[in-house]
Amino acid sequence: AEVNYEVVRVENLNRVRELLEQGASASLELNHPAYADYPTLAAIVLKEGIDDLMPRSRLVMSDKYSNNPLLGIPIRAIGWSFGLEFVPVKSHRFGGSKKHPRMNEEAMKKIQEETAGTIAVNAPEGTHSPSGEMQSARWGSYIWRQGRDYIVPIGVRKTEDQWPGGLGKIFYYIRKGRKDHQATVIVGEPVPVEYMERVADVYAQGDEDELKKHRVDFPMLLVA
Repeated sequence: AEVNYEVVRVENLNRVRELLEQGASASLELNHPAYADYPTLAAIVLKEGIDDLMPRSRLVMSDKYSNNPLLGIPIRAIGWSFGLEFVPVKSHRFGGSKKHPRMNEEAMKKIQEETAGTIAVNAPEGTHSPSGEMQSARWGSYIWRQGRDYIVPIGVRKTEDQWPGGLGKIFYYIRKGRKDHQATVIVGEPVPVEYMERVADVYAQGDEDELKKHRVDFPMLLVA
């Protein structure tokens, strides 16, 4: 499908490949401006030849999308065509919910087991932004990088122009939005998780609440 886009510093993914081959693990963290993110990024993965990284990846996604009886079918079909593994969650609620108390516990186990050479993909905001502006990360987003070696920040821009508003705009995206408006994806350099932990610790100055906050917020500065 035709999608109007540009990718900035895609060569940084070569460094990610090298690290994975050496047995390192990564947490790929991106902002989530709009519903267009998933189909537009899927098209970019295919057109830019990035699909070799997909079988190594586990996508943390809210079950309201991945398990949705309507949306879930095309979402899973696109992912499975790349060999992408889905990890359904209740968006960054530690321990899941009353209805599915084990969902996030099982997701954490899946993400944290056999980490060597794999990528955990997640959007720390937990949901798309109604305005397209970057939102604060949800506190539970921290758990998806635990036990991993590197953070790979990905900045997504202007997908909210391709698909403005809610699900009802899907036909606008299909007919015009994806072609008339250019999305930009910026690939950051891999940053050691250990380094981000040290920075958060320094700024917290021994305050446990501040440390928890910085662990969540500081990686989003890389995405911004």
